[in-house]
Amino acid sequence: MQIICSYLMIVLLITTIKPGSLRAQTTDFTYATSGNTNGTTGATVTNPQNAYTSPFDDDYAVLKPSLGTASLQLIFPASITATSVNPVTVYLKTSENAVNNLGLSVKAYKTLTDEVSVSNLSNYLLPDGNVFLSIEISETFNAVKISLSGTSLTPEVKVYSAFYGKYPANVSNPYTTLATDCGLPYATTIKAVGVSLLGGTNIDNPTHAIDNDLSATTSSTYKVGTIGLAATLIQTFYFKGNGNMGDGAKLIIGYGSAILNTTLLSQINIRAYNGNSPFGDPVNINNLITLGLGGLLPNSTKLEINFIPTPAAGATIGFDRIDVTLNAAVAISTGAVFSIYDVRRIPEIPIAQDISACENLGSINLTALSNQDAILGNGLIYKWYEEPLGGSVNAIGKAFTPTGLTAPITKNFYVDITKPNCTTTSPSARRKVTLNLLKPPISPPLNLSP
Repeated sequence: MQIICSYLMIVLLITTIKPGSLRAQTTDFTYATSGNTNGTTGATVTNPQNAYTSPFDDDYAVLKPSLGTASLQLIFPASITATSVNPVTVYLKTSENAVNNLGLSVKAYKTLTDEVSVSNLSNYLLPDGNVFLSIEISETFNAVKISLSGTSLTPEVKVYSAFYGKYPANVSNPYTTLATDCGLPYATTIKAVGVSLLGGTNIDNPTHAIDNDLSATTSSTYKVGTIGLAATLIQTFYFKGNGNMGDGAKLIIGYGSAILNTTLLSQINIRAYNGNSPFGDPVNINNLITLGLGGLLPNSTKLEINFIPTPAAGATIGFDRIDVTLNAAVAISTGAVFSIYDVRRIPEIPIAQDISACENLGSINLTALSNQDAILGNGLIYKWYEEPLGGSVNAIGKAFTPTGLTAPITKNFYVDITKPNCTTTSPSARRKVTLNLLKPPISPPLNLSP
């Protein structure tokens, strides 16, 4: 606590970020540049060249199985060395019809016909409705083949491109270099573990949580069966590369009621990861609310939750994904619904000390500072509020002069920061700064010397 009874300046200190820790997006990918339709029988592949001659635009090939198999082999410019210790993951951008399509397969080859084994077929759901299909390869290869078998009733599948990244982290995250994306996740995956005996336990519309809809009218919805047995629902949100140390995540969630359902929230945990390695321990949403990092938004049934992971000692690189896990235990298996409306990676929360000052100062300047200014060219946006969540902006900028403070009072103010060009999205969690206005000391001052 600092006490000031003369000209007052309150300085908000931000943890130092070393230059170079903010990363820029690069094109560190190798795309397939040729291909063929070998193996296609009783089916058609429309515009196959679109999948390897124009990987950066919206052109695509179409697999139409009819009464057979439509195949498209995509060939990389050179052979890629992969081992069990250093595997390589290839990603194929396709339409959403590829997900859970029983007639679809993806294989890898070291020659046009010599197949190699693959593992971990996964689906990364994208906000535009498309999908990254991924396969992990542990042998030298130079091509992948996507095939679709079925009938005329089988939905066709669009294929846009195939690529792999040059970094080890690309094994589980297609994009590992940070873009100016204002913290919006670019992909998500879902997983259900356990049994729902009645009513269905699943996650509906998972991409609604990454659709950049700040009005929060649509959501990814976790549904718990009316009778569930140890069911667990997990949704993972992927960001474009590792963030900076101190970064957090902001979630807008809901469950259809303005009353805090502590039983439901006690079963929901958030955890950050750096690749497949945990980045700190899982944190329960109830605990975040207790710590003042979340609560009901004003005039809403939705909650804002700010998650600040605590990594292990010695960590130097931030997280690139978070899990939101609902443990649908029998205690809450009564048709409960939990929704995620929006997810963002956010700058670290500012830090400040509470201040006491005398009421006769005339004006009081609150000033915020951040070492990130030097890195971002003084581009950080500072906003000041009188509310911990929601509310109106009192001032924008580093300096803020409160008004109407003419009598002794304890007043809370809140400040957050936003990255440049992200003025309406992804602000940090707010830091409370308590200002105590006191009666001035006796005048003339007492002589306290012995």
